Amino acid sequence: MPPGGKSKRVKDGGCLASNADGSLVYALKGNNRCEFYRYNALPNTWAASESIPAIGAGGKKKAVKKGAAMAEAGGRVYAAKGRNESAREKTLDFRRVAT
Repeated sequence: MPPGGKSKRVKDGGCLASNADGSLVYALKGNNRCEFYRYNALPNTWAASESIPAIGAGGKKKAVKKGAAMAEAGGRVYAAKGRNESAREKTLDFRRVAT
């Protein structure tokens, strides 16, 4: 996976999803980042796609953390950012991401 703007590694919250034939793989880096990537197996290339917005539905800045998940359905990718462990700061953000 590309190093991204801050060269952070994949960590808590990192997750993958693929299309039906497995030729495209979508990845979130996690590690308190909003980076979203698409891997194309045919030419063996990674591309950065529009990231998950840092500002969540509640209007607060929330990056991708532990518990994040992704799924592909019908050519679209859906993601949940994960959540903070604190009960007061739950991140309930779920959205369709650009593919």
